[in-house]
Amino acid sequence: MKEKDIVMRVKEVKRLRVIEEATSKQMTQRKAASILGLSERQVRRMVKKVAREGPIGIIHCSRNKPSNRKIPEQLKEKVVSLYQKTYSDFGPNGVPQSLYLDKHTTYKSNAKLTIEEELEGKREPKSQFERALEELGVEVIHAN
Repeated sequence: MKEKDIVMRVKEVKRLRVIEEATSKQMTQRKAASILGLSERQVRRMVKKVAREGPIGIIHCSRNKPSNRKIPEQLKEKVVSLYQKTYSDFGPNGVPQSLYLDKHTTYKSNAKLTIEEELEGKREPKSQFERALEELGVEVIHAN
C-alpha cells in the first residue's frame, strides 16, 4: 500500500506534536491548550480527530479549495473590458468611481435590510462591488 504524502505548515507540525504529547499523556490537555492558545474543548476535539484520521486530521479542511467569496472570472473580465474600452483614459481613482456609478449593471446588488433587522443590529453583507474594491486594493473613491 502506497502512503500519501502529507504537506503541513510549520504551525500545523507544532500543533501535531503538542496533540500527540497530549494523546500519549506526556502533557495534560490543559497544558496543550495553553501552548496552542486554544480551549481545552478544542484540544479534546483535535485529539479525537487525530486518533480517528491520523496526522492528516490536523490539516484544515478548507485547504486547496476555492473561496466561496471569490469574484467570478466573468465579472473580472467584464470589469477589465470596461476599463479597457470605456474608461481607458481615466486615472486610478476615476475607474472605481465610474464603476460605482454604473454598479447596478455590473454588480449584483444586495437587498436592503428591513427596519426590524436594522433595529436588531444586523448589518448588510458586503456587496460584490465592495468585495471587488477590497480585492483590488482600492480604499478611497474621491468625490468631485
